[in-house]
Amino acid sequence: MTYLVFASLIQALLIVHAYKKGKDKRWVWAFILLPFVSGIVYLFTVILPDFINARRTKTEGKNYENVVNADFKGISSRIRLNSNFDADVNLAEDYFSKGDFESALELYEKQATGENGYAPVLMFGAAKCYFELHDFAQTRVILDQLIQHNPDYKNPNAHLLYARTLAELEEIEEATHEFETLHEYFTGPKASFYFAQFLKSQGQLDKANVILNEILQKAKASGGHYDLIYYSIIQQVKDELDEA
Repeated sequence: MTYLVFASLIQALLIVHAYKKGKDKRWVWAFILLPFVSGIVYLFTVILPDFINARRTKTEGKNYENVVNADFKGISSRIRLNSNFDADVNLAEDYFSKGDFESALELYEKQATGENGYAPVLMFGAAKCYFELHDFAQTRVILDQLIQHNPDYKNPNAHLLYARTLAELEEIEEATHEFETLHEYFTGPKASFYFAQFLKSQGQLDKANVILNEILQKAKASGGHYDLIYYSIIQQVKDELDEA
């Protein structure tokens, strides 16, 4: 019994780690279906490399006392001097997660030169930054270019960002189409939640509440893992329904 409790705890921690790091959703299913094997693979291919990179970053900033907060920019300025593509992308993701969208954007655009000019990871990253900075017109431009130059690129989160951008630009018909498509295939409740918010903004309260209730019903039917992974969204859904 103790082993099962311990194994379930490790499994839950791995799922949360993968979700927070934005890893492929297939990792979550792997943890659920093949917990032991997938856990070992994830440890050696994701966690350990991240740990090594973090140690390297701390070494670069050894003369600074507070790596995470007060001196984060001081350390990053030293890293930039000798940074490569992966280091800049990782640093940009760190900036973004801390809400420093301008610094993240600077790094994404810095690397968007030469053969990396239309790299999906850079274009999507830059688009996310412009969206958070409320430059929705530029967000759309970049996302359109992303698909134009990478026609085989498939990223549900980029698709969702595009739908949200269209909504902000009040391209109602196009936004509705994109949200309806996302509602049908997007893994998890995030796209459906934003769709419901969009419908509310258009005065379609009944349809929005139907979608919100569907999210809660699926969460109840899916069990504890689902609640753990999507806790934040589910709480927002409950808040929306309480206000209805």
